[in-house]
Amino acid sequence: VDLGYDFGAGFAAYIGYWGNYEVANNNDRFEESDLYAGLTYTIKNITFDVGVINYIYPDNDDDEWEWKVAISYDTTELLGDFNVCPSIAYFYNNKLDANTIEVGLSYSAPVMKWINGDNWLSIDSSAVYGYVCREGQVGRAAGDYSYFQIKSDAVVSITSYCKWSIGIRYSLASNNSKNFIDPARLYPYDGCGSYVWFGSAISFGF
Repeated sequence: VDLGYDFGAGFAAYIGYWGNYEVANNNDRFEESDLYAGLTYTIKNITFDVGVINYIYPDNDDDEWEWKVAISYDTTELLGDFNVCPSIAYFYNNKLDANTIEVGLSYSAPVMKWINGDNWLSIDSSAVYGYVCREGQVGRAAGDYSYFQIKSDAVVSITSYCKWSIGIRYSLASNNSKNFIDPARLYPYDGCGSYVWFGSAISFGF
């Protein structure tokens, strides 16, 4: 759930909630609630984003706070429909004492606009590379690892306020990322290797 407000003069604010809940089993070890908020400032085609995220895990007391500073560039004026937007972000997680640098590219292809001039179907894709460096705290290992993710969604505009999407995700983490997984959380994977998953979503706006 995302709420945003445009103050004008390039300034805007947002606040939101993200939740993950298991519905197949009576087990809350994978449940998570995230609260986030931030401020953005846009000047010409450049947007600055400063925000904070609170990761809440109901099965333990290991809540985390993460701060974010990001910048992105909209290349629409330069590339038109072939707009590829680059971004770079820095995150700091207080619980993990981890610093993350993330760079990415995003692109929305107006497929139906190219075919017949309508704009009800697009293919939205992005690629992200991240590097994590953990300083180390009591009971937590120090070190670094990197990760990569690509995603692509077919997005259908049902109405001007409602969109449906279906897509695919692929992620890859370096082998040393398994050193950062907490065995007490009983993850069913070692944190490294590659993964593919699929999903669908319906979004509403007002």
